[in-house]
Amino acid sequence: MNIDSQSAVDDLPSLPQVLIHIVETVYQDEVGVQDLASVIQRDTALTLRLVAVANSGRYGRALASSSLRQCIVRLGLSSVRSLILAMVFQAFVDGFKGLGPAYLRAFWWRSATAAHFARRLAHLLGYPNADEAFLAGLLMNCGELVLASRSPAEARRDGTEAEQLARERRLFGTDHARVGADIALRSGLSPDLADALCFHHEPMENLRDAHQLVKIVALSSEATGQRVAAEPAWTLSDGLFGLNQSLLRELLAAVRDEVAQLAASLNLKEEEGEQQADVMRLQQMLSNIGQAEEATRDLLRARAPVAFEQALERGLGLLLQIRTSLLFVLDEGGGLLEGGYGDDGKPGFAVDLATSTSRVAQAFQQRVILKLAAAGGSVLDQQLCRRFQPDSCYAVPLVHERRCVGIVVAGVAEGRVLPGADQAFLFGLLRQQIAAALQQLRESLCDRGAVPELEDWQQRVREAIHEAGNPLSIIRNYLDVLRMRIGDQTLARGEIALIGEEIDRIGSILLRLRESGDESVPEEPLDAAQLVAEVADVFRKTLCTTRKLGLTTDLPSRPLPVRGGRGQLKQVLVNLVKNAVEALPEGGSIALAAAPVYAESGAPWAEISITDDGPGLTDPMMAQLFRPVSSTKGEGHSGLGLSITKKLIDQMGGRLTCKTGMTGTRFQVLLPSGDADR
Repeated sequence: MNIDSQSAVDDLPSLPQVLIHIVETVYQDEVGVQDLASVIQRDTALTLRLVAVANSGRYGRALASSSLRQCIVRLGLSSVRSLILAMVFQAFVDGFKGLGPAYLRAFWWRSATAAHFARRLAHLLGYPNADEAFLAGLLMNCGELVLASRSPAEARRDGTEAEQLARERRLFGTDHARVGADIALRSGLSPDLADALCFHHEPMENLRDAHQLVKIVALSSEATGQRVAAEPAWTLSDGLFGLNQSLLRELLAAVRDEVAQLAASLNLKEEEGEQQADVMRLQQMLSNIGQAEEATRDLLRARAPVAFEQALERGLGLLLQIRTSLLFVLDEGGGLLEGGYGDDGKPGFAVDLATSTSRVAQAFQQRVILKLAAAGGSVLDQQLCRRFQPDSCYAVPLVHERRCVGIVVAGVAEGRVLPGADQAFLFGLLRQQIAAALQQLRESLCDRGAVPELEDWQQRVREAIHEAGNPLSIIRNYLDVLRMRIGDQTLARGEIALIGEEIDRIGSILLRLRESGDESVPEEPLDAAQLVAEVADVFRKTLCTTRKLGLTTDLPSRPLPVRGGRGQLKQVLVNLVKNAVEALPEGGSIALAAAPVYAESGAPWAEISITDDGPGLTDPMMAQLFRPVSSTKGEGHSGLGLSITKKLIDQMGGRLTCKTGMTGTRFQVLLPSGDADR
């Protein structure tokens, strides 16, 4: 039988209980990469599919990765969610491939045990990549799951491992070890990992000179009772690694306890009726996801807070039986919560987050749901409780990308809690969807309100151009004189030429700003990777050196063509790197990266990222990130840098996004590829 590796990966089934846990985690507020990796790696099928997609050509990466965390970062949370949902839907369509819960549960136990044993053994032996060993153990028998899904009637393990292999070869003309190795290679995993899957049934004498990972997986297979070779586990552990029998027993005992605790956390059950209940719960979760997306469509269409609040009240009433609600929106400056919008669109409440003692403000600052007090305390809380009588009032924070963007005050019938136990998952989904829609509305309002202010700033810039031109001309003339004096026999001549180029570029920028006509960017193909390297070199030799900052680059070996003006793109890069430099204390680091990527439509783009490990941006700064504002950097800074940066990228047909947190800030620039052949 010919096994198509890609379709085989797409068709692998999973246990409903494991999928429930994964779906719950991926839709949590502020879920991190490590949280996602730790829950996804509990399932062989999803792990293999995610790695295969992340290493596929559609993401344009030259180097494949065996790290689950790296694969998650590469895909992004949105893509990971879509992948999981597609897998869950497919499971219902296929009826979990006709494989009974007993078989899937037993397969899960064997895979989890082998994975945890491989990781512990790797740590013990000092193998440099314990996560890779875990992944190899987890995928050790993925070929068996592929073959079983092809012939569910033969999906049994009622004989020895040798009999299992013989049955596979008779039915399919191959065995699960070879199928697993082929899938691993085609999924972009390392040849060593693929070899570990291929040779884990080999006898000890054939394994002595094998790669360390191959031997680790072979012992993991033997220790968990999944090997054809006749050697006892302690003989293999001693022969391959010099580990004695008592140490092997201790490892196995620790692994069994670890897997048993994991199974308990996943609520794996033996009873058939409870298995069916889990399938029904998973189906309900899928229904909740669809309901949440449907309920927030009107929110995404809202163009003003009043319309948003009306759509919000309809959605909450329909899905959660919340009879009344009131929206508070974080203002542009990030210091006020505005709510109680009238027909004129103006807010009736303005809550100062710096001074307010209300529970509304506390819920915002602490990002937790709080019940409002009907008597005593803040008058605002009492007013809201009076308005919602006889319902109880709860202040619910709306968090989007780790930033609180508003509050919903919800009224529920007395005696009920928010959220109810039977609606916790749906409630969490709605909060996420509402927060995302509210942030979109806030950005839209900022864009609409920014036009007059931007024109004022542009006028001020034009007025300064004439004065700026004089000192630039003087500096340029002195550079020419200096270059003639030092002659050609010095390394400094190249540095002086670079300074001259930068001064000329400043002059070009000023001329372009002075002209009020067409501001379009010339359609010139240029190598973005080379330009990133040049900018990095300039900063490495100047500001990064004086401030003792580290600067690294991760660039493709091939050209990365984009269309646009070289000066414009260089201005974008200089602005973003300079911002990162100024945000960092001594000893900080900046990482520049560029790579080809592909949109979901298949269109090629070039991605450039600038990441620093600084303190991150505050909520008020993020709220006005791409608007021309008064700079907080002190004298000599106009506050125009990011607004001009975004404008230039918009003119080039690109996109600029920012993510920030306590561990740093990352700006991502996406530009249409300039390679017609891509």
